[in-house]
Amino acid sequence: MLALLEENEKGIDPAGVMRRLGVSRGYALKLLHELTVKGWLHRQAPARYRIVPPEWGPHRLPSLDVHAAALAHAPDGYVGLASAASLHGLTTQHRRVTFVLLVRRKREVELNGSTIRFVLVKPKHVFGTEQCLELGEKITVSDPEKTALDCLEYGIGTFDFSELTAIVARVLRRGKWERLVEYLRRFDSGPLARRLATLMTLAKLSYPQSTLEALSSFSVPTTPIRLDPTRPASRTDPLNHRWGVRVNVPPSDLFHI
Repeated sequence: MLALLEENEKGIDPAGVMRRLGVSRGYALKLLHELTVKGWLHRQAPARYRIVPPEWGPHRLPSLDVHAAALAHAPDGYVGLASAASLHGLTTQHRRVTFVLLVRRKREVELNGSTIRFVLVKPKHVFGTEQCLELGEKITVSDPEKTALDCLEYGIGTFDFSELTAIVARVLRRGKWERLVEYLRRFDSGPLARRLATLMTLAKLSYPQSTLEALSSFSVPTTPIRLDPTRPASRTDPLNHRWGVRVNVPPSDLFHI
């Protein structure tokens, strides 16, 4: 424990104990359990333990950041969607759900009155992440541009559409078009590009020619898609002919947090 504290380690798992002490996995698990009972460790997730700094006392559990606790359940994932938007200051909504995106299916977890919801993503869409510090914990989170595109590709139906579109609009107003275009090409998703272009039109955003060219590189089939695929659409809903998107959402349900 002294060595871990000296090295500023935040957590430990059975493999780390086995590597440091040269013991079996069974003994490592027994040792981790005993240290948890004594108050040196806090079990954060299966086979993952958070080190309790000595200055917090033996009977005081650490005030864990919910995002770090969520990633302890899926170290190969990253915090995304509305949770990432909150970390970036793109939304002020408080919620009981933390979204973690990863390439394998995993059941949601209830943790200290909060829910960790795991969203399945394609392996080729795992990019555009960065590290940030929350309550002394390193968090892997999607950067703002990746957050916006993830919202349109994976987030529709997972949280309020009005908040989702407001997050996208706030990211677009940052004007980091080169990064957005790069990410858009890596997504290689026509529906995503068309929904993004439609939202840009609805928000009356100006953008460079290179962005328009990137959006136009995706084909527009004759059958339109719905802006919000979770809602029904009718022929009376406005149709953006250029991008082939039926705007089946009233203005009151757009760009509001």
